[in-house]
Amino acid sequence: MHNMRILFLSGIMSFPLYNRGWKQDIAREFPNNEVLFIDSPLYVHLQQKRMESRVARAIEFINKSSEPVFILSHSFGGILARVIIQKVEPKKICGVITMASPHTMNYAFVPYAQKRLGVYKKQIPHDIPIQTYGGWFDMVVAFWFSSMKNVPHENLLANHKSFLFNKKVRRMIIQKMRDMIKQKDI
Repeated sequence: MHNMRILFLSGIMSFPLYNRGWKQDIAREFPNNEVLFIDSPLYVHLQQKRMESRVARAIEFINKSSEPVFILSHSFGGILARVIIQKVEPKKICGVITMASPHTMNYAFVPYAQKRLGVYKKQIPHDIPIQTYGGWFDMVVAFWFSSMKNVPHENLLANHKSFLFNKKVRRMIIQKMRDMIKQKDI
């Protein structure tokens, strides 16, 4: 259908089983596209080498691709997505959607992890279409922390895990993904 690859970045404490719905939906909606789920083994935000290995694996996937890559990410995976898009050529990325990601959270481990990963060293390229989502009922990453400056944002009637487990929410995200792809004319 579309000449692109798809990269899915999970958050902290996300087991591969949590992404089963996404795996099924993406396989059904984009059957001819290569997909990489970086969701195993489990990583924790204070494990620098594990975070860096996920970033390196994603960058390798993107750089080896002759097709653009669409990035979907959940929770802390959105922080990793920001690092990744700062380290690859913008033309390699055809779109990014982050779901319930702590982009502006300034407590707990988030600022420390962002600083160690170098999230704010470079501005995000303006030619990469990005959409952020938050959940009105998210008790893990409050919706007001899930937006990024100058990036389209929408809050859904969802909690943190709804972005993984709720079929209706996943369908809305996939439709937005399709709209972004269509706009980019891939």
